[in-house]
Amino acid sequence: MKIKSVASEYIGHDVTIIKSTNHNNAGLKGRVIDETKNMMIIENEGRRLSIPKNGSTFMFNLDGSEEIIDGGVITYTTPDRIKNAQKIIRAFKRRERE
Repeated sequence: MKIKSVASEYIGHDVTIIKSTNHNNAGLKGRVIDETKNMMIIENEGRRLSIPKNGSTFMFNLDGSEEIIDGGVITYTTPDRIKNAQKIIRAFKRRERE
């Protein structure tokens, strides 16, 4: 995971839910239309879906590059996530080692 992808604004970008504790969400594709600390709001076939960040793995298309991000790592509001990008990257690396 790159600092740029953690510090990105996800609203307006295409997303695919790779994995989810709710198996109905896995494989859904759409566009992020809003984001809260704990939820990604995506538009999928004209429907607004609230996808919990925690327990989900997202694949974002960020400026032509696909980035896979564990939603549990980005459970922050956008301003807080951008401000704490370095801290989030360290937490992500610790999770990878476990």
